[in-house]
Amino acid sequence: MADYTQINDYSAKDALATGDPLKLIKGSDIDAELSAVSTAGASKYDSTDIATAGEAQAGTSNTVLITPARLTAWGQGQAGIIEDLQALADPNADRILFWDDSAGTTTFLTVGTGFTLTDTTLDLDETSFTRTVTAGNGLSGGGALSSDISLAIDFNELTTATSIATGDLVTFLDLTGTVSSKITFANFEAALSAANIQGGADLTTVVLTAGEGLSYSVGGSDLTASATIDMDIDELTVETTVDGELDHVAFYDDSAMAHRKVPIESLIGTALGEGRWYRNAVQALGAATEATVVFNATGVDNLTRGTFSTSTGIYTAGSGGATIFVTAGISVAAQGLGDDSYVQIQQNGTDVGTRGNATVFAGYGASTQASSCSAVVNLSSGQEMRVRAYNTSAKNLEAGQGKTCVSIVELR
Repeated sequence: MADYTQINDYSAKDALATGDPLKLIKGSDIDAELSAVSTAGASKYDSTDIATAGEAQAGTSNTVLITPARLTAWGQGQAGIIEDLQALADPNADRILFWDDSAGTTTFLTVGTGFTLTDTTLDLDETSFTRTVTAGNGLSGGGALSSDISLAIDFNELTTATSIATGDLVTFLDLTGTVSSKITFANFEAALSAANIQGGADLTTVVLTAGEGLSYSVGGSDLTASATIDMDIDELTVETTVDGELDHVAFYDDSAMAHRKVPIESLIGTALGEGRWYRNAVQALGAATEATVVFNATGVDNLTRGTFSTSTGIYTAGSGGATIFVTAGISVAAQGLGDDSYVQIQQNGTDVGTRGNATVFAGYGASTQASSCSAVVNLSSGQEMRVRAYNTSAKNLEAGQGKTCVSIVELR
């Protein structure tokens, strides 16, 4: 649309003198001016060129004008959504625009608990969920919805029934339809037979073998008839070497009412041991002072129930305790006339009541005297056995396996 621009300045002619030929306005001047006005006017919209309400809402015409009222009508089209948008105030926060059908208007959606809206991304916070999935009857698994959940069939979760009736149902996978199905127990039982259990095999060719330690007493080796299989110890291979810790025997546990196995050593105990120790050098005895004999040299050490220390002369029972037979002997060198000496066995610091004594009587003079004793000692776990020696005057215990020595035999 072109605007009108004035061509001639007619007011300038008013200042010219009367009679001046330029003071006159000619028809050509008027024609040119009117032509410009006509051209400009023809390019402008008329008052009749106002869009109707339908044209404003359709928004397809480009040859008519739209007024504020028509603009309002356009905004009210499509249930007034555009008008609703124009009426919304700036929320000054991240929001989602949506249509509220119950209110019939456009509004902002507030982000609730469990969601975050960052820039253009809407995130779901799984940890905010408090809902859980619980595994029902026959299933296991489940958990909170904050993570992946697995459910599995678990027959241990089912209630145990003591009987089944013909109308009870059994679940199975129907391979023809590849779906889980159910069937009454009566129909399930009727569908079973020895042939279809074996896939139609000839039961005379299906071998039932009596394995190690078993034999038949009734029936044969195939499935065409009932058979009885008995325990048969004669079928077992004879073993001459037994490992008490690793080898087991079968037994019936009456308290548990079930068959169990037990290591052989729990029945007969581990192998018993024995040992011999002696002095390989003299040991001094103070006058009238009882002292522990330290047997500092080993002759044999095959103990299994406890340990013997050659640095202390003490036997210590293991965790299972021990019953031991102890024989101890001492030889006191060059006892004086009238000297008394003895050897005794102690259990955890207490004399077990067994003592060997020797006295040098007049007529013998100073001489070497030997004494010995033996005892059965019962020791609990960690208890100790030691040999104690005494002499009236300060003397030495002689060295040697046949002079100052001890032997231990483990009985239990």
